[in-house]
Amino acid sequence: MFDVEDINHVCEPHSPGIMACVARRIAGTKTEMFSSGYGVQRLTVDDAPRCLEVSQAVGWTHDLSVWQQMISLGGEGSLCVRVGDTIVATNIATMYGANLAWLGLVITHPDYQQRGYGK
Repeated sequence: MFDVEDINHVCEPHSPGIMACVARRIAGTKTEMFSSGYGVQRLTVDDAPRCLEVSQAVGWTHDLSVWQQMISLGGEGSLCVRVGDTIVATNIATMYGANLAWLGLVITHPDYQQRGYGK
């Protein structure tokens, strides 16, 4: 589908926005080359507790089982932005065939908002 390492090389978290860039990469749209000190990584079910912390920080009421289920369903489209070891933004992109996707759980931790991660 797409390579996370490729996304790390073409997506800048400030402009046009990391999640928009990820969505374009999933859809196969070309993007400009950017440099970034931040990393996009696939989420695994083991990341669910850290994702839960991000959603709780913004007042969302999802519980751990919801995160586990959504990460599993999203598969390769379950992504996060990490700064060091900290998950600071999430996005679950679920593909419905080649031309349709649902983007959900697009959340940015309050300490990292206004930086373009959720655009």
